[in-house]
This record gives sequence, structure tokens and C-alpha cells, in this order.
Amino acid sequence: SVSYVRASMDGVGLNYEKIRKRSFNSLLSKIEILSRFCAFGINFVVNDKTVSDLAEVEKIAQGLGATQLLLLPQRGTSSVKPIDDRSRRVMEDWIIEYAGSLTLVIGNADNSDLPLCDPFKGESPLS
Repeated sequence: SVSYVRASMDGVGLNYEKIRKRSFNSLLSKIEILSRFCAFGINFVVNDKTVSDLAEVEKIAQGLGATQLLLLPQRGTSSVKPIDDRSRRVMEDWIIEYAGSLTLVIGNADNSDLPLCDPFKGESPLS
């Protein structure tokens, strides 16, 4: 049986709907169902379009019963630009000021000495 899963959320509300071309309310309904069966975390892609949603996604994640918020700074691809410097600074400031109860985590390749929880302290990073 599954003991821990992650739900992905690229932005909240209209931001999510513009990026994913799907209903945000439908996503929330699915996460509510998921929350009845297992512990879960929220993966959140941070870029210039979603950085302003950080406080809101944290509130939503808490309300849904998530235990973690995994911040994923946008990585560049052939069709998508990486997170810009301004958005990265906004994200870093938000992290520093964060006082919520969710565990904040970030991908190992993106940690840049950010003050986040290390849930696997002492273990080798995953590839």
C-alpha cells in the first residue's frame, strides 16, 4: 500500500488553470480524496508566474492536510526559461520569513544554501 505521495500544483487558481489547462477546483477535489488515504506533500513549481502564489499555496496545502511543501524552482528547458533572479530572491525571502507548520523542502540541486529542512540528513542525495 502507498504510504506517502505527492501532488503537483503549478500555481493556484487561474495561474494553475492557465499553465495546466485544467480546473483548479478539480485538482483540489482529487487531493481531498487522496488525503483520506495517505500522507502527502505538495510539489510546487516556482517561477515568475507562480512566485506570488507561495503564501496561498501554503494555506491551501495546510487546509488539505499536506505535511510537506516541496518547492521546485523552474528549471530551464528548450521551451521554458528557468526561474529568473527576481523570482528566486522573492522565493528565498519567503522561505526565510516562513513560520508555517508545513515542512519546507527543496530539490537537492536547487538548495543553494537555502534555510530549508533536510528530511534525509546524513543520507546521499538521490539522482
